[in-house]
Amino acid sequence: MIKILTYWTSSFGEAVRSALHSLWAHKLRSGLTLLSILIGVATIITIVSVISGLNRKIADEFASLGTKVLYVDRFPWAGRGKNWFKFRGNPPITMAEYNALKKISLAEYVVPKIHKGLSASFEQNEMDVVVNGTSWEYPQVRRLDMETGRFFSYGENQKGRPVCVLGWQVWKNLFENRNPIGKWVKLGGINFRVIGVLAKQGASLTISTSDNDVFIPYNAFRHIFGGRRRLSILVSTKDPKNIDELKEEIRYAIRGVRGLRPREDDNFAINSQDMLLDEYNKTTRILWAALLAIAGLSLLVGGIGVMNIMLITVTERTREIGIR
Repeated sequence: MIKILTYWTSSFGEAVRSALHSLWAHKLRSGLTLLSILIGVATIITIVSVISGLNRKIADEFASLGTKVLYVDRFPWAGRGKNWFKFRGNPPITMAEYNALKKISLAEYVVPKIHKGLSASFEQNEMDVVVNGTSWEYPQVRRLDMETGRFFSYGENQKGRPVCVLGWQVWKNLFENRNPIGKWVKLGGINFRVIGVLAKQGASLTISTSDNDVFIPYNAFRHIFGGRRRLSILVSTKDPKNIDELKEEIRYAIRGVRGLRPREDDNFAINSQDMLLDEYNKTTRILWAALLAIAGLSLLVGGIGVMNIMLITVTERTREIGIR
């Protein structure tokens, strides 16, 4: 037993020494072989790491839309391209639907939202912004924090007060870190008093953030800029487990307002973050397949390189080992 172990150890040691000697004697060949293998392996590791990180980033962004929030809109967020002619005939969302949704049992908040692109200015500073008309519950539904000041109140919304809340980047661009509370800014040439600034949300790959937005009371928006714009309604529930039941309540309420018959299709959309996530997952499946094909090609090229080098090595040593 000891002799066998000694023989095996000496044979293994001899093999290692022979291999190291061969590698050292053919540095360029050895380097090319290792490089071929490393390129293939590194390609796969890089692809997996990038896509995994991207998936986490996208999932977090979609989660910011809220797992217990539904968005009632004229058009669906996903799958609209191939059915454009079907959806373009959908009538716009109106305050009649909003008032009906206020009465459903599972709704915690029902929030109208309307927007318009305008120019915002303060003293010599000016920038293009999206002005949103909404209600006082909007920060609770979208989980928005305040950098400074406050959001407008129920009373300010009801009376249509000319007050506004700035997105973080709007504050930076217009006020250059100065205190904006109580100052007056112009939105489309109309004066609004600043009462708050939203906390920074940062850049997003998929959804728009509030950093470049301005929020004003919904009734002020309708009175000053007019209400004939695309209205959407955010409906939240206390428990995410009730989201499917909430969706059915919303469908029933809006179909009732619009007088749709049982066999008629919905002429409105109820959107959620899950729709965007499903659409993204469909896209990433195709991306995964394409990138893995590229990685497989890299490994194939590396394998061919290794095969050629091994063939050269064997050919060179044919005289030493003999041919049977």
